[in-house]
Amino acid sequence: MPVTAATARKLCSADELALYNAAALGRLKRASIAELKPLVARARRLRDKWKDELARQRREAKGRKPARGRNPAQSTRNTELKAELFAQTLKRLQDRLEQLARPKVEIHRGTRASGAPKWVRRGHVKGKGKQGNRKRNRPLAPDQHSPNPPAPDKSAKVARAGVKRTLAHMAARNRRTQARRDHRAP
Repeated sequence: MPVTAATARKLCSADELALYNAAALGRLKRASIAELKPLVARARRLRDKWKDELARQRREAKGRKPARGRNPAQSTRNTELKAELFAQTLKRLQDRLEQLARPKVEIHRGTRASGAPKWVRRGHVKGKGKQGNRKRNRPLAPDQHSPNPPAPDKSAKVARAGVKRTLAHMAARNRRTQARRDHRAP
């Protein structure tokens, strides 16, 4: 069961609460890898601390170990919540760190100039149970070049032809092309 922010405010010290707030989803999206690494280390230390404390309190409550203070631990509820809180915080931070560290893989589906069919360029699969054109749709390694080269730039061709201004239909075509690119972007 996720621990709520209100419960975290009641249970945590100022430093612990600052770590919990730093792992909030809105802040995680803006954090870089360099900012996340120390947060992960702090969250791991706190998770381990409260997990160990919970085990100690459970041993005291069951009478397996003598009490640290005057009275043995009676209830472990708050310690359980803190251990769970920092386990969740650590998981959230680690997931975001892995997401940022993962290399971005670009899938190039081809262009009209490469002769790829429209359904391949748009990523649609024809037929029931088919996986599409595997050669064109496979993710590329970062150092691998696409088998489908991008379409040549038409602006240089227009400049060589001696055209001084862009015709209205060319400007509209460029806007449509850009809109398609923007729509395909991950």
